Amino acid sequence: MFYFRLTVVYLSCKVEEFYVPIGQFVSNLKGNREKFADTILTFELLLMSKLRYHLTVPNPFRAMEGLLIDIKTRFKELENPERLRKNAEEYIDRCLLSDIVLILSPSRIGLSGILYSAGKEGINMDRYVTEVLMTGLEDVLRCIYPAEK
Repeated sequence: MFYFRLTVVYLSCKVEEFYVPIGQFVSNLKGNREKFADTILTFELLLMSKLRYHLTVPNPFRAMEGLLIDIKTRFKELENPERLRKNAEEYIDRCLLSDIVLILSPSRIGLSGILYSAGKEGINMDRYVTEVLMTGLEDVLRCIYPAEK
């Protein structure tokens, strides 16, 4: 029971984004620290599976994939949206080497990859963004694109 409580505390630190390395976590315990560390790490996976807790790391590739599916289904005027994939993936690869992933959300990076690729291919995606993605946000669009007088 003692190991289980330690595992709960250790996992809750991770979930609350207060990561403590396992060596530091067990350093305050009396006894065989190596055994404590091994047992906590073993119970950690068991606890996560019993709680049905899934570790997910959002990444821009998933967002890009979702946007490509959306373009195929809701923006039929673009023939062969798959041609956007190569340049978008290269763009996202370059983004992952920078600190932009700490600044922008994965969906924004994915969209910027699609738009970058469209620009390289000479495709205008303005209608997709304004008429498909931003459907129902007419007030926002009026601020971005003020009506001509």
